[in-house]
Amino acid sequence: MTRPRRAPPLDREARRLKIIERVTPLLAARGAAVTTRELAAAAGVAEGTLFCAFEDKHSLLMAVIGHRLDPRPLREKLARFVGDETLDAGLVGVANVVLPSITDVYPLVVALHGLADPARESQVRGQGAIREWLGAVSDAVVAVTTPHAAELRVTPARFSHMFSTLLFASRMPHLAAEDRASAEDIVRFCLWGALKSPQEG
Repeated sequence: MTRPRRAPPLDREARRLKIIERVTPLLAARGAAVTTRELAAAAGVAEGTLFCAFEDKHSLLMAVIGHRLDPRPLREKLARFVGDETLDAGLVGVANVVLPSITDVYPLVVALHGLADPARESQVRGQGAIREWLGAVSDAVVAVTTPHAAELRVTPARFSHMFSTLLFASRMPHLAAEDRASAEDIVRFCLWGALKSPQEG
């Protein structure tokens, strides 16, 4: 009788990634207050195994933030809207990609600020990941608006700042779902303002 073959053990990076993926929802829900026991349970491993893959809880939390806020996939998704025929179509495309992600990003940002050692190297990297993620959004808006710069009253960079600010403000956690502006609402407001045009009556 032959014994069933055991699955090959995961290498360290694969094990780290699996743990990161499993604990991300818990981190988003519990923030920096999450315990190592909770993290190990979510990852499906013993606490000792958890810290064979990560130095400590702080390092694990920073790894989760860095993984979730990797700007490269976001940049790839946003790049397809550069060169759209109309400015509003390009901006709506960007907004429809960014808005769902913001809901996931907010709890991680809160968790990052809840950690106790802002000077620690891994936390500095986490803060850098947030800046890079935000930068990916800003760069995409600039790229979409630059071909239409002559149509704007402000520079593409200035428009990007205001548009991105409104995107993030529209998904503040305390807002009820029914109070959240749609991508179309946000684009319309940024391009045409709050006043009705004479044609709208």
